Amino acid sequence: YQFYHPPLFHLLAALTVSAYEALSGVTDYAAALEAAKLVSCCASILTLFAALRLCRELGLSGRGTLPAMALAAFLPNHYLLSGRVNNDALSIFFMTMILCDTLQWYRTRRWRPLLRLALEFGLGMMTKMSVAALALVTGGVMLIALWQALRQRRARPLVRQFAAFAVIAFPLGLWYPLRNYRLFGQPLTYVYPIQLTSKLY
Repeated sequence: YQFYHPPLFHLLAALTVSAYEALSGVTDYAAALEAAKLVSCCASILTLFAALRLCRELGLSGRGTLPAMALAAFLPNHYLLSGRVNNDALSIFFMTMILCDTLQWYRTRRWRPLLRLALEFGLGMMTKMSVAALALVTGGVMLIALWQALRQRRARPLVRQFAAFAVIAFPLGLWYPLRNYRLFGQPLTYVYPIQLTSKLY
């Protein structure tokens, strides 16, 4: 029932399950589900490293970093997401990295954080379309930077960076929803409708 979701998490889960089965020789369905949880677990661990980097990008002192990291590490939902077979933990990892690299790019205006941002948006949207919500944050920061550059008459380098960002992020992030729209008429913001009688409620 998750075929409407972009495929990156499912691809990584399939590769993980294949590697697990090849190494262990265990091929039953329950074991495969447990192996697939490794993707979410690894994404949650990487999110903690990204959260630490975010604290540094924000210039927090050690006193400020400690409670922020404690909150990130011991948030109950963080534990829950790390053991699920779905794309939430991976999408949160990409969202945290987007915030880090948005701050770094604004501070430095260098190519490396911008190219990472393009990949994070593209791969994040290949994980879950809701990652695109952070385009409001990053786009706002980019518009501020462009306004500052226009006032200083130095906008050309930024325009080149924005063009490179678009060439990487848009095809990566939008190919799957556009494919589904073309093949099946699926709306770009489609979410599977859960019935009120479903046990999920």
